[in-house]
Amino acid sequence: MRIKRKKKQKVFVLLVLLSAISIGYATLTTTLKLNGISAIKGQNWDIYWDNIQITPGSVTPDTANGEKAAAIKSGATEVEYSISLKQPGDFYEFTVDAVNNGTIDAMIAANGIKNEIYESDGETKVLSLPKYIQYSVKYANEEEIEEYNLLAKKTGNVATTETYKVRVEYIKDIEESDINNVETDTALKFKFKVEYVQADEKFVETGAKKIIKKSITEEQLETLKENDETITDPVIIAHESTSQLPATTDYRYMGKTPNNYIYFNCSDYGNQNETTCEKWRIIGIIENKIKIISPTFNAKTTYSSVSSYWLTSTLYETFNSSIDSNSQKYIDNATWYLGSFNSNGNRPSAAYSYERGDINVNSERLIKTNNYIALMYPSDYGYASMDCYKTTTLSGYKASGCINTNWLYANKDEWLLTSNSSNETTIFVIRSGGDVRSFTNTGTAVSREVLYLKSSVMIKDGLGTLEEPYQLKK
Repeated sequence: MRIKRKKKQKVFVLLVLLSAISIGYATLTTTLKLNGISAIKGQNWDIYWDNIQITPGSVTPDTANGEKAAAIKSGATEVEYSISLKQPGDFYEFTVDAVNNGTIDAMIAANGIKNEIYESDGETKVLSLPKYIQYSVKYANEEEIEEYNLLAKKTGNVATTETYKVRVEYIKDIEESDINNVETDTALKFKFKVEYVQADEKFVETGAKKIIKKSITEEQLETLKENDETITDPVIIAHESTSQLPATTDYRYMGKTPNNYIYFNCSDYGNQNETTCEKWRIIGIIENKIKIISPTFNAKTTYSSVSSYWLTSTLYETFNSSIDSNSQKYIDNATWYLGSFNSNGNRPSAAYSYERGDINVNSERLIKTNNYIALMYPSDYGYASMDCYKTTTLSGYKASGCINTNWLYANKDEWLLTSNSSNETTIFVIRSGGDVRSFTNTGTAVSREVLYLKSSVMIKDGLGTLEEPYQLKK
């Protein structure tokens, strides 16, 4: 009855207002104005070829007969060369930089790569090369050139470059008949074109996308395990929604020896190697960003003298005040979830849900924050165990099967990010035995920095192996 009376009262008021408007409409006017200023910042599009380098050992062009070395022409958008290969083993090779000196990200257009071969008239297409000629245009690191590949805008005043390698070779390993059956000289024209357009994020292959392409399903994981195969690629893990995060999919590295090495914290990102960089490791692709962990264990220290709250911890202050300027441009100011739980007896999937939940021991604590560097979650450690992540609680990870199939296990007491929701001064740690337990914040344990790379970060080279870690594009 109360609901019906309210409805009747609302209708009555509405009628009164309508009557008031109808009586005075002839003398009422309303003027609505929209005034705005739009400032367009100056941008420029500047893509060109530069820096030709002839590979030592290449044949020398016969300039007396009109041949010429590779050179840039037509406003730095064309490269032209003319050479003769006279005997098996001769080759001509050079590198040239595609340069983005503009302020707009570029990418190779869809169908923007034309690599064609013509007879000497320049009009008749050659469908297949003679057996004794090999011709290719690739990136200098031997990767294939593909549509949608990014050529990022310049950083500050420094242009971005991508080095192409062109090679024509008179092949050594050929049959006698392949040469003797040729009655005249073979003259061919090679035409390579690459079209760059403004980058569209949905097409560009970021580092995260490159790694995701290698991922395997949980079903494939089980098959590989049954066949005693080594697991080197990330595994697809689906998560249900939590109170802070919608349903999402991660790609996590598991097992003892996954191929998840990446050069980071480099003194020179233009020359990445064991001398100039550290070999960090990839925890996985989490929320479409590459999440990595330091190879270096910080000395044992207390978590905090105050409580188990990350934002008041000693580690928080230390980590986030010491970001290397060389690497800062790669690091994301990411969201770190600070939800808690109170039991050691959770499997990784349950721990993941609590970490991104809204339970906390103190209502004044934030349940998430944004910083550059933090620690790994209990779930990060749990999902790294190929044999235990589905069936074993984190407190049971001291079992040999969990330790021996977990690349994150280090035989040390190690701080984790998540606190215990039942006690203001306890936080979870990985114990040296391999299990995850609550530990007082004034105790001592080692720590490792964990961070997310920006979602736009690209991988230019490497296989992710210990010998050939992934390399970030400068």
